[in-house]
Amino acid sequence: MGAHTRVEKEIEFISELTAGCRSITEADVERLQSAVAEAAYYKAERRGFAPGLDVSDWLEAESEIKRHMNRPLPTPD
Repeated sequence: MGAHTRVEKEIEFISELTAGCRSITEADVERLQSAVAEAAYYKAERRGFAPGLDVSDWLEAESEIKRHMNRPLPTPD
């Protein structure tokens, strides 16, 4: 499975999760964080891993996922 396909599957999972399909567990929150981390990694990879932009990559990845979901990342119950 390609990298973008994995990220897309995680975004789909996040969208379903935040749409109220089921309750949120600590494992779900970890999976959300993992999806953001993976998206941030691919951002860094695309720019050649130039140092000093890791926080920016993370925030951009998180923002893109939130925008895709059209709601904030949930916290566990």
